[in-house]
Amino acid sequence: MDKKKVKELIQEVINSNIDSLEFGCDKHNAPLRKANSLLHDALIELGKSDWVSVEDGLPPYGENVLAISKDGYMNVSYRRKIPRDKISREVMDDNGFILNFNLHCSTITHWKPIDKLEE
Repeated sequence: MDKKKVKELIQEVINSNIDSLEFGCDKHNAPLRKANSLLHDALIELGKSDWVSVEDGLPPYGENVLAISKDGYMNVSYRRKIPRDKISREVMDDNGFILNFNLHCSTITHWKPIDKLEE
């Protein structure tokens, strides 16, 4: 998805709705004002980061995600359910993330889903 293009299209609809507002005709204007309010909310959501803090939520076990560590290293990772005493800290952090080669010994702080390729 091209977020910039989506934002431009939403803004174009908002501007078109504003041009369609009729002076003093609240019955006609109410749906356009409501639509503009919802479109404005959509623009705000599009502007937010796709990264999720581990404090706000964790991905399902076994799902590959893009992960970033507190040291700034980024790699593909996933979570596994393995008892703490069965695996060393160098391989898995406290949230169950498997730490790949450049994430070793560094706690994962944020993650984001890996999007499927669009057709």
